[in-house]
Amino acid sequence: MVTAYEVMDSGFVASAGAVARWWGGGAWPEAKVLAQVQASSPALRVAVCNLNAQFKGQVIRTDGGVPVHFPVLDPEVPSKFPTQRVISRALHRIAASDLVKGLIKADPMQASWVLSCGLPGSGAWLHAIPEAGSKRLRISREVARTMLRIRLCAPVIGVGGSDRCICGAWGPAVQYGYHWFSTCEKCSYSTVRHNAVVTTLRQMYKKVGWQVIEGECADWVKRRPDLRPFDLLVRPDSLACSQWTGYDVGVADATRMRLVPSGAQHFKKGQAAALYAHKKQGYFNMVQRRYGLKPGKSVEYNLKPVVFEVSGGFGNKVTTMLAEIEAAAQAKGVGVGSEDWTWSAQDFSSWYLQVISMDINKLTALAVLNGQRAAAMAVVEAAAAGVQ
Repeated sequence: MVTAYEVMDSGFVASAGAVARWWGGGAWPEAKVLAQVQASSPALRVAVCNLNAQFKGQVIRTDGGVPVHFPVLDPEVPSKFPTQRVISRALHRIAASDLVKGLIKADPMQASWVLSCGLPGSGAWLHAIPEAGSKRLRISREVARTMLRIRLCAPVIGVGGSDRCICGAWGPAVQYGYHWFSTCEKCSYSTVRHNAVVTTLRQMYKKVGWQVIEGECADWVKRRPDLRPFDLLVRPDSLACSQWTGYDVGVADATRMRLVPSGAQHFKKGQAAALYAHKKQGYFNMVQRRYGLKPGKSVEYNLKPVVFEVSGGFGNKVTTMLAEIEAAAQAKGVGVGSEDWTWSAQDFSSWYLQVISMDINKLTALAVLNGQRAAAMAVVEAAAAGVQ
């Protein structure tokens, strides 16, 4: 969230670079003279100095663990100025890094949440068009407000709401709603949210023509038909004799601070999902050692746990899975149906990215609202019992 004043320097420098590159084409006879005048502009030099000062010593990103710094801008060569998108992205990353550093000291939970919201796909629901889009993207105003409050780490307790959950929890966890993300055993929608993600992934694979088996319907483990280590099993339709790939889907919660590794203050970016995936892999390895899978089951024995986070974001394993589906969709020319198409989701990948992000964030918000209402009802019932 920025103001016009905060982007004036970056906008001025980026537009100067675009103009300089246009003049470099020699479209006008006086283009060379105008380029010289532009390079000697005092206002442009001041703006360049301001940006260089902001970027000095800042690590914008890392390539293979090596810090990458933003290149120093040379006012003598405006044609080499980056575009507005590149400059803005670098400035936003610096601002986000400074914010997280402050939050780690002040509130590690909020630091974990901000980092989770920086994962790919986390903010895809913000680009959805609930009114004009498909029914799958439609949400009520109350749910939309709650989703925004959760994302901005704003209090979610409304007027007349109770600050204590029916399970007895109270304090900031209830005030900001993250108690109901997955911690509360009475009001959380963890199972519903998980099933919604599995359903969407199943639909994606079916849409591209792959064979799909619902893991809950299968009997894979020796002597233990109740154990179902797979949520989803898929294989390409063109490879009828190939092995099935088993996926175990999960939604990790980056606000459950008791799960933070010992010695750390907060979850690093994507760490909550990675730890949950590791846990799922360990459970599958235990099932294999203790019982073993039934013979003749042509399943890829190396389970693939794919874990999202409550923010809607995901890590590398989910990225690989979605890229696989997207490649199959492109190969077969599968697109978005006319009933689902919107200008912000014009292709197969962007549409389902919005759907998954919307499902996770919507059900998280509904869990918070459910917890609030249950708490408020408990207060009313307690008051009525006292009067009687």
